[in-house]
Amino acid sequence: VHGFPLTLNQSPIIGDCLALAGDAAHRLHPLAGQGLNLGLRDVAVLLNIIGKRESFRKPSDAVLLRRYERQRQGDTSALLWVTDKLKKLFSASSNTERQLRNWGLGLVNKSHFIKQRLIERALGDIDFE
Repeated sequence: VHGFPLTLNQSPIIGDCLALAGDAAHRLHPLAGQGLNLGLRDVAVLLNIIGKRESFRKPSDAVLLRRYERQRQGDTSALLWVTDKLKKLFSASSNTERQLRNWGLGLVNKSHFIKQRLIERALGDIDFE
């Protein structure tokens, strides 16, 4: 049986006439179950940019690829950061850390407002300009 370590990683998502999306562009811990959603948002943004491109630009134009990279940077970086922090939170070994984690999760569970914001963030509404 072979495997690979679950590590936080973000590759450059553009190269020479190339745009990476999903797991090819970033690798995150499956703890939050957001890898597929992140990849789907990558594809949606890329398709939107290509669909609205200027008529003289090819889909592989470096300007379009940079637009894609800029638009995906915030969402991707934020999700990678949150996922990494969740992994560390759930791997805490001290009683104090576990109690704080459980208290915080209980607070989130009781708060409709917080849960709704987390759900909205996980769904990742894409604002197409």
